[in-house]
Amino acid sequence: MTFDNLIKRKEHLNSNNLDAIFESVAVDLMSNYCFKKNNEKYFFTEIEFYFWSPEFKDDFIHDKKGTTSQCESNKIYHHYSGFDITFGKRFENYTERGGILLRGLKNNQFEFICGPLKCSNEIFSGVTLGENYSIRLTKEKSNPRIFKGPRYGLGQNGSLEWRSKKYRFITDISNTNQKASGKTKSDMEEVIYQTNSK
Repeated sequence: MTFDNLIKRKEHLNSNNLDAIFESVAVDLMSNYCFKKNNEKYFFTEIEFYFWSPEFKDDFIHDKKGTTSQCESNKIYHHYSGFDITFGKRFENYTERGGILLRGLKNNQFEFICGPLKCSNEIFSGVTLGENYSIRLTKEKSNPRIFKGPRYGLGQNGSLEWRSKKYRFITDISNTNQKASGKTKSDMEEVIYQTNSK
């Protein structure tokens, strides 16, 4: 599975550009793309960003040692919580590790799939790892309102700095299932994007 350089890595990410890049990619992914599996389309309703570099040490990144596909870009990285779309990069003396965790999807019937493991099971059910996926990321325009806020369910082991970062992006926040999967509208205060109604 490839993502046609959804996240273009031409230089290293840093504290001056990271928030803006995450926001830009979230808007692009949630308003212009969907997963397509056979005839079913899955729109993104909830995603979270995770990133580690020598300068930007996110406590909650999965790949602590720089040994997985989180060191590359535009790959699928399966892990015990679900799966990420990766945006890492290898440099001569170090690696940057990054992943977009899928926490919520909405299918053709406007049914919500909430939670990273449920998303993974829905997308990859019936697929043998290692074979050519019959799943692809495809262009599909939608009209979401997108909110951002702190990531969900991180636990207490990491620092408050990283637990409070607004790296979670969510649409359809009034949906009951979305509320059940995490925080409510009052926790996701910033509307960052809304397409013009036609």
